[in-house]
Amino acid sequence: KAHLPPAISICVDLRSYIMKSEIRAVLVVSTILTIGEIMISHTSFTFSAHESSTEAQEQFALLGSVGDKGVRERNVLPLSKNDGGHDEFKVVYPDDDHPVGILSNKPPSFFHTLQKEIDDDDNHVRCKRYGGYYNEAKPRNRRIFYGGLIANEPWELLEIVATETFGLFAGMVFVESNRTQNFTPRPFQRLEHGETFKQLFGVDQVIVVDHVNENKYTHYNSQDNHLAREHEQRAEIVKDWKKMGMLKTDIGLLVDMDETFSRDFFRAAQVCDGIDALDYEKHHCGHKKVKLVSVTATFETSPECITDKRHGFHPDMILGACIEGINEEGFHPVAPREENSFMRPLGLGKDCDWSLEKNITDNKYHLWDISDFRRTCGGYMLKLDDQAFPGYTRYTAFHLHNFFTSIDTTRFKMQTYGHPVANADRLPLHAISNDLKMMYNCAKDISDDPDQKWKRVLGGFTTVKPFLPIYFQDEDYRRRRHKFVKEIVEMDEQYISITDKYQVHPRFLFLIFRRAII
Repeated sequence: KAHLPPAISICVDLRSYIMKSEIRAVLVVSTILTIGEIMISHTSFTFSAHESSTEAQEQFALLGSVGDKGVRERNVLPLSKNDGGHDEFKVVYPDDDHPVGILSNKPPSFFHTLQKEIDDDDNHVRCKRYGGYYNEAKPRNRRIFYGGLIANEPWELLEIVATETFGLFAGMVFVESNRTQNFTPRPFQRLEHGETFKQLFGVDQVIVVDHVNENKYTHYNSQDNHLAREHEQRAEIVKDWKKMGMLKTDIGLLVDMDETFSRDFFRAAQVCDGIDALDYEKHHCGHKKVKLVSVTATFETSPECITDKRHGFHPDMILGACIEGINEEGFHPVAPREENSFMRPLGLGKDCDWSLEKNITDNKYHLWDISDFRRTCGGYMLKLDDQAFPGYTRYTAFHLHNFFTSIDTTRFKMQTYGHPVANADRLPLHAISNDLKMMYNCAKDISDDPDQKWKRVLGGFTTVKPFLPIYFQDEDYRRRRHKFVKEIVEMDEQYISITDKYQVHPRFLFLIFRRAII
């Protein structure tokens, strides 16, 4: 039998429990041990066992004491469209127990100044940074339509992205599902947040879609259905882009919530010529140039934990003229798919095999559906020209990875979403993934191993050239966020130590605190 630390009695006021930090007092429970008393009421619940252990109680008290600081600190709009009165606008986040996180204490004017510096930059210089040019006599004015899957990301993460992108999008579509990618159930929590998103991102058109899918296929079933549930959720996005008035000359942007291009790159995409992916005449939807792929810097849980010598390749952009569901004129055919799959056949993109495309001689290349944005080989990575502009890095986008308000949430994501780790709920943090090992070493101020796959940038944020997330220019926020990460890593380490010591499976903890975790 598992050994329960004897006589643990903990009372939790549920209202204050929800309103405070996501870091929870850990209750170690075993379902196979006879528990002396379990009492649950609408205000509190108590777990008691037969014996007493001061040591265990002290350990639990320590775990419960970490980390209220900074959470639900400030609810403020990064920037108002009204330059003359931006300080008077605020976003009040819904009081619905949704995680908030560590928020900046800076006034909106602080971020407004930084955004305006980027927006007012010389477009001739901006376009050259990305290998393009600016036609002042006939400037481009491309609209960008945003789409992504949303779950329980904290408002902090969305504030970071909104500060980077405020006022840039013609429309935004968020899709929330009742299931994770591996079929774990989750409640809808975002469906009433549309008006808040409008204020936060400075966008007039926002749609939040509820996606119910009880089909039990997962990417475990077969290679052909790799992340099929995720692709089916994303299919909702194009339908609403069309309703919002997206045209062939507009840009479709597909993201995960923790990804964004830099503000400077978004501005370049809107106005520059010479970027082949955004010029239909340069590719006619052929695979080599149709998709614009980011060169992405990864921030792991903290602004100070930056992955060195690594680039990601999401988010992605495709011109509306090549998106299935937007260009419906009939000139370009719809791409064939393998049976019961989102995958194109061999020769037309599967496994990066494009051998059949050479048979297309009339520019009637196939349209790209929403799954092709991330699933199908094609397009090219466009970097900032750091040789011609040595004051900048090559990165065009940011991945704000695992910017959650508790390690519990990180563990739950690692176990139930794309590319799951089966025992992520009980492995030491540094053993779950290479990303988390780097973050763990960063938070603990431990030197990276020589053979470690991902190492961090020594010295952190201040040693990296621009462009960097606008929100991270707040030094006080960076300090508080990193301090918070150090605390929750320390708490998680003790949590794992206790569960190992008493041989208690953490699954029961996850069930108890599902509201906090999911």
